[in-house]
Amino acid sequence: MGDSNQIIVGGLYASIDEDGRYRVLKVLVVDEFAVHLRSYADRFDELPAGITSSQLSLGGFGAAEGVGIGHFPVSRQGFRPDIRMLIGKEPVNYDELEGYRIWAGLDTVE
Repeated sequence: MGDSNQIIVGGLYASIDEDGRYRVLKVLVVDEFAVHLRSYADRFDELPAGITSSQLSLGGFGAAEGVGIGHFPVSRQGFRPDIRMLIGKEPVNYDELEGYRIWAGLDTVE
């Protein structure tokens, strides 16, 4: 689905956890220093194909699927697109950027 070293904004990437199950991350923003991600709580026994973020959950404490993370930055070098599988691409919605906007000081929390 493209150059394995290119980081695609809106890309849904699958990676394998230590337990051998797949998790899905969505790239929200890429800047010169970091890749800003959303990690979904859902885990899969097989590589998920044809999945969209609307089918995934951030879960929550006590939720069966566990807990996801709405926004977290990692260094560009730390993202390692060469070991993640691009399984889809979709637009990044305004609501998905809430954590990023707060982190970047674009929104204030009252």
